[in-house]
Amino acid sequence: MTVRLISGRRSGRTSGEISLIIKKIVLGDWRTNCYIVVSESTNEGFIIDPGDNPSAILDVVKDNHWKIKWLVATHGHIDHIGAIGHLNAVLKCPLAIHSQDASALQGDSRFFWGKPFGPALKADRLLSEGDIIKVADLRFQVINTPGHTLGGICLYGHGLLFSGDSLFRGSIGSSNIGTGTRPQLVKSIMEKLLSLPAETIIYPGHGSTTTIEEEKLHNPFLYARDNF
Repeated sequence: MTVRLISGRRSGRTSGEISLIIKKIVLGDWRTNCYIVVSESTNEGFIIDPGDNPSAILDVVKDNHWKIKWLVATHGHIDHIGAIGHLNAVLKCPLAIHSQDASALQGDSRFFWGKPFGPALKADRLLSEGDIIKVADLRFQVINTPGHTLGGICLYGHGLLFSGDSLFRGSIGSSNIGTGTRPQLVKSIMEKLLSLPAETIIYPGHGSTTTIEEEKLHNPFLYARDNF
């Protein structure tokens, strides 16, 4: 799936808005969404959550002549970072992950469920709340949403939210395979994500797109009594 957007909208460009491309590649046994986000003005971009099958990701990058400047992990689970080492070696671009999940790159077994990760890596940038990922005219703010893992993040900018495994269409991330808790996750979503503009388009780590408005109105997992 490839989507061309103008500042989060599919049409209606006005002065000062930017044009970007989002390429979604569904990877691996867990059907993880890997996103390549590219500025149309420069063909520069970054990759979010390269979890598996690095050759498929590299083929897309090569075929489109895209220049990748960052590899960004929304959290440290193997299905979101499984291909990050291979891409780092081939593309020669730096890695970014939240400081609380950086140990995953060093082989922290809590993130892998018995799956091999590969040689230990070191993050080039340790992300924290409020940091900005900048590539060409793209600007995405880091929102730390602990709960699925302590270092789980979302990326927000241009009317878009890449939500990792924090918030899905009609669901939320699990907390029994992470380093966080369900109350933490619900608090993160309610306070940090549902306060975003209603029209914000959500690109989750698994499944299909949604919006803040849709999840605020209809997501049953956010209002379950046992969350609190």
